[in-house]
Amino acid sequence: MNFRFCIPIFFAAPLLAGEMCATLCTTCTTNPTDSICSGIDSLCYCSKVLDSIQQVEIQKAKAQESAVATLSKEIESLCPRKFCSLELKFHGDSLAEVKKAQTPLRIKSKAHNDSTKIEEPLLTQTEECRNFCAICPEEKRNDSNCVQIENICGCQAFAEQTERLAQKVKADSLQKMEEWIARKQNLRAAADSVLKFQKESGDSLFMVTFATKDFQILDIRKTEISSLKPPQDTVTSRAIVALQDSAPKSLQVLTESAVADLDTLQMDSTPKKDKRIFYMGLSLFAGRLVDKDTEAYGDHNGDLYLDCDQGFSAGGGFLMRWDFFKYGSFLLGLNAVYQFSHLDVEENSYSYPYSDPVLRYHKILAEVPLEFRLRIPRKIGPFLSYTMYIRKPICVWYHLTMDGYSGTYADADSYDDWMPSGYGYEMGSFEFLGFVGVGVEFFHRLSVAFQRLLYSEETYRRHSFSESPETIGTWRIKMDLIF
Repeated sequence: MNFRFCIPIFFAAPLLAGEMCATLCTTCTTNPTDSICSGIDSLCYCSKVLDSIQQVEIQKAKAQESAVATLSKEIESLCPRKFCSLELKFHGDSLAEVKKAQTPLRIKSKAHNDSTKIEEPLLTQTEECRNFCAICPEEKRNDSNCVQIENICGCQAFAEQTERLAQKVKADSLQKMEEWIARKQNLRAAADSVLKFQKESGDSLFMVTFATKDFQILDIRKTEISSLKPPQDTVTSRAIVALQDSAPKSLQVLTESAVADLDTLQMDSTPKKDKRIFYMGLSLFAGRLVDKDTEAYGDHNGDLYLDCDQGFSAGGGFLMRWDFFKYGSFLLGLNAVYQFSHLDVEENSYSYPYSDPVLRYHKILAEVPLEFRLRIPRKIGPFLSYTMYIRKPICVWYHLTMDGYSGTYADADSYDDWMPSGYGYEMGSFEFLGFVGVGVEFFHRLSVAFQRLLYSEETYRRHSFSESPETIGTWRIKMDLIF
């Protein structure tokens, strides 16, 4: 005998026996005293088998209840409007993603021809009449004085109106409570119907359209990920479930004739969203510049200590924006910067007394901005930013003017010409500036911001002229245009 063929049968026998016992024990629950069922019970231990089946069913019910609750919460949070379409993505039988989609149905406008009931105007009663009506209860209505008060004040009509209004308030409150309960029940029933449709169809991606007033399912359609053909104008769902406010537990399967008033639009059922996260653009800026106390090195073993009187900076360049999450972005760029400043000499270490010396300079720099931005994701919304500018000075021209002097010193006219920096800027000369800003963003394409200098540092080597911006008074206005 070949035992190789017996090994698979040996391992498969318990599995077949388990399935057979589950079937036979379930059948014998209707007649457990039958002799055959008694034999089956002795072989299968039906009490344990049925208990295992019950535990499995309980676990399935709990999982289904949890899935219905999760989907109900998602539907309610994403569907605040009259009609709502959601795209649902499943991994196996588990819900993986829910997001809003464009509604593929155009609901025909219906004229509400309900007859409008003209309500009678409410009766009013003066303070005097209320007091007189209080002394005439119902048992004294036939009294001559009470009859006269009734004719003048209408006590009975006003009392009936008050009772009617009180009953209406109770009825309206009860109706709102019933509608809220029915809406919650309809929501859970709709979520359960969607999950059943997914299990029956086996589709991993489809779209559902609801009427959010009562969460009636208007359309269920499969969404093709790789198909380039537009969806057909037919309802492709296997079942469309309608829920009634009066009987939320009853489900009715509607045919296409029952939704004949719904026209399917020829459009892609998946919403077209901008998937880009990297953008290119241009940046322009200008602002006020206030230099720190500046030291200019002279050519005759003396130094001039300068105080900024007025100055400005301007420039522009290219930028790249990275939207790394919904509320934030990072910007990187390259700018060219022009600076001008007018400085007065406060003191000097020369032995000669100068009269009103003034120094002006023009400066060209290359600048790399590193900006982090937090924004409110709206079409027009505010944002906060922090920007660090790494700047490399390229060249500077300065002009020193002295109106008069005393003593034997070189001719003042020799300082009246524009001259470049004698030493220029070495490779190790850099500036580091930090700006904080607030601005407004328009359609996530155009932004305007006001920035204020927070700090500035420099790594200048010794050269003929050194300066850096002062935090007090230095600001810029920046505009970014994204393509």
